[in-house]
Amino acid sequence: MASKIKPHFFPIILIGALLHKLNFSNAQTTIKSAYWFPESGFPASSIDSSLFTVLYCAFATLDPQNYQLFIPSQNAQHFSTFTSTVRRRNPSVKTLISIGGGNANAQDYAAMVSDWNRRQAFIKSSISLARSNNFHGLDLDWEHPETPDQMTQFGYLVDEWRTAVADEASTSGNPPLLLAAAVSFSSTHQSETGSAEYVVPALAIRSLDWINVMGYDFYAPDWSTVTGPPGALYNPGRSVSADSGVQAWIQANFPANKIVLGFPFIGYICLDPF
Repeated sequence: MASKIKPHFFPIILIGALLHKLNFSNAQTTIKSAYWFPESGFPASSIDSSLFTVLYCAFATLDPQNYQLFIPSQNAQHFSTFTSTVRRRNPSVKTLISIGGGNANAQDYAAMVSDWNRRQAFIKSSISLARSNNFHGLDLDWEHPETPDQMTQFGYLVDEWRTAVADEASTSGNPPLLLAAAVSFSSTHQSETGSAEYVVPALAIRSLDWINVMGYDFYAPDWSTVTGPPGALYNPGRSVSADSGVQAWIQANFPANKIVLGFPFIGYICLDPF
């Protein structure tokens, strides 16, 4: 008798409010946030936004020909109405466009960050997209920079992004857009090509308002012949856990008050027979 493990997904992946406090309207507020996907089948109008301080609408897409961002046409209406929809229940909730995602082509982002002109195309289009759709910020979910060069260029990107956001706010008179990034669970990302460390000084000091540490995807049924925890907070005997990842970021001198721990509302079920 055999069993088949099958994923079961909830429509929202929660980003846990662990460490970061951000000034929203002069009030110190712990970040409680979630990602929402138009394809989830869970309407934005059903989100109880009173539970959150930040909500992400995912995902904007990178055009590999001109390195500008766009929203897929089938999702354009969802993005354009997202902020007004979720603010009906919570007028103070902040909304961010999330860019990329786990299904995006990571090499497109590697190509984009490798050239100054491409980075500028990305940055300008991202700001325009956020403003035209009434979002309060942008979240980059590039999974993941895999080489030391890509990490360095990622640092250039977010540094230039911060400068452009400040310049746009000065010109428009609008509040500066918030900038966040979803990053590997640890400050050192392990890939098939080796390991590479995020450029912590540029990220922490000059650029991002916070990072969303991905404390999940530690296990999936197609990666192993035995069961395991997909989002372990602690995992005795192993170095892969949300706790060890957050500690690695802190030890790499990333400010603890800019770290938000992400954890999944994801489960796997075993079906019998196989």
